[in-house]
Amino acid sequence: MKKYLITTLVLALTLSSTSVFANKMTGTTSNEINNRQKILNNVSVQKEQMKEKIASTSAQIKEKEVQLKKEVEQKLQDRISLQKSLLLKGFDVAISTLNSLATRTESRIEKLDFLSIDTSSSTLLLSIAKNKIFAAQTEVNTLTNLVSQNVSSSTTKLAKAQIKTESDKAKNAIKSAKDALVKTIASIEKSMEKRNSTSTVATSTQ
Repeated sequence: MKKYLITTLVLALTLSSTSVFANKMTGTTSNEINNRQKILNNVSVQKEQMKEKIASTSAQIKEKEVQLKKEVEQKLQDRISLQKSLLLKGFDVAISTLNSLATRTESRIEKLDFLSIDTSSSTLLLSIAKNKIFAAQTEVNTLTNLVSQNVSSSTTKLAKAQIKTESDKAKNAIKSAKDALVKTIASIEKSMEKRNSTSTVATSTQ
């Protein structure tokens, strides 16, 4: 009987120890699983955060690229606008000078007519000069219309080529009108010299 009790007690202790050990093992395994899951969750969150950060950075870079492109385009437009303004101003001044000179020349011819000096040649030359001034003004107007068109970075080369071609036409037309006025003035001077020469001969004869 005593031996039976001892055996029973040993068996009970053994089962109790096994149960505690099993519980410890189960608890440890559960903690490890939880820890692993937490690690996986953290990794997953970090990946999502990284994706969001990359997406945000890419969007910012793209936005900056677009903004930079706009700034470059605007600077190009501003530079072209300034060049256009200076170009047209030069031609406008040239046309204004030609018109003013033609008006003064016409006034001189009228004064010579009043003095009964032959101005038929000068009048004809002035008419030709006026026609050339009108032609020059037409070329400048064409250039002005061309220059007033918007120019983008993709059409800059073509626009510059067209502007240069029309600019050369306007320059040549202005030069032609100027030369015609110079001939007119030379004709007036010649008529006045002839008048003076005739007056001198008449005075000498008297």
